[in-house]
Amino acid sequence: MVKKISRRDFSVVEFDSSRVNLHLHEDDRRKSLSVFVHGLGGRGYKTWGRLPGMIFNGGEGMPPADVAVYDYESGLRALFRRGADPAFHAAQLREALDRLSDDYGEIYIAAHSLGGLIAHSAVHSYLADVAFDGGPEVTPIAALALFASPSVGSRWGDLMPSLLFREKRWLQRLPPQPSEAIQFFATRVEGHAVGTTGGRRFLLPRYAAVGDKVRFVNRISATFAIDKDQITYLAGTHSSIVKPAFDDLAQLRWLHEIMTKVDLARTQLRREAADAARHRAGAATPPPSPVTRLLVGSQGARWAEIYDEVRLGFSESAAAVEDHRRRPDLPITLIFAVVGAKAVLERRHTITTIVSTACGAYTSDQVPVGIFVVGTNASAAEAVIHDSLPTDMAPGPFFVQGTASEEGLRNLMWRRLVAEFGTAPPRTSQEFGGLTHPHLGRHDGLGRYDYR
Repeated sequence: MVKKISRRDFSVVEFDSSRVNLHLHEDDRRKSLSVFVHGLGGRGYKTWGRLPGMIFNGGEGMPPADVAVYDYESGLRALFRRGADPAFHAAQLREALDRLSDDYGEIYIAAHSLGGLIAHSAVHSYLADVAFDGGPEVTPIAALALFASPSVGSRWGDLMPSLLFREKRWLQRLPPQPSEAIQFFATRVEGHAVGTTGGRRFLLPRYAAVGDKVRFVNRISATFAIDKDQITYLAGTHSSIVKPAFDDLAQLRWLHEIMTKVDLARTQLRREAADAARHRAGAATPPPSPVTRLLVGSQGARWAEIYDEVRLGFSESAAAVEDHRRRPDLPITLIFAVVGAKAVLERRHTITTIVSTACGAYTSDQVPVGIFVVGTNASAAEAVIHDSLPTDMAPGPFFVQGTASEEGLRNLMWRRLVAEFGTAPPRTSQEFGGLTHPHLGRHDGLGRYDYR
């Protein structure tokens, strides 16, 4: 349940046992809802200052919106109970989201510090159930805006005495519970504000705000696995970056920008899904062209050029191959992931995200995947990737292969296209084959594997 408050003006109201106060506009129910979740030791209203009321009343070009405020006792507020139980509060917030999603088409969640981990866990549970029920890729949960939230923990969390604060288990570095949600978001959720899921199950953009005087959460943890274009930098401390100053409404403008971009992306994806449904319901059409997707880090512009060169060359000589950026309405047929050997050996988190995304597409959507490692230490990096793969992956077209040069990358990509989509004139005199499956062994170029 949630506590409903229908008033003309926004004001602080006591919480009941549901711990969720839903502020409604008297004249009309709004389609958009903003949910606020405070952090360690915070309070439902006090943490955010004027921000929830400004969202409720509109301003800075924003239309008025309904607002929900979630409050839970943690830190010193819950010291007599050995701190908060974040798993319980995540389940409580999840229950509230279930009820709120019956009435709202767009729910934006703003969360601070520990509240970001609780919100991640609640949304993870919500989306997992939607996926199990075969629900849509665009759900009422529209976006997550995280203010200094330690996605992979904090060194200050390591220093908390576990006998006094149960929150330590979630706030210490590399915490076990939130990492499950982070893995889910990395493999099943498109976190960019784009009009496509990119082969993933859900569209749910995530944003991060970092303060210049924040000491409790470092920048890496606060922005982990979030695109650089969806990170904003605010002036303030850990507690002040969520409170708009009287002469600076940066937080309000940021949330308004998020809502505008996400609404456009969700509208586009819904429209394309409707168009695709109409096409499927129409007369029989020729089978669609194969569609490939490239997964590459921010330093991989040259590899992206090689990918386009190979794809276009193959299209001219054999079957036309589309890129998913141009045809997001068609299902992805093959994924190329290109990573640098040095970055793999250094265990950079961007590489983990790329490999996790590839594994997620392979296991959940049965999309063939080729992971190519480029660099002088490609063999060693191959072994690192193999060791990081889930042990329960089903046999199938999932390959990891290293090469020392750009020309080798061209050849490997060309061979994968031939194997998946048909014959084409050979690019080199080299023998076809040589791709390695992590569980089945070496591919011989004729659709067979050497079992290990």
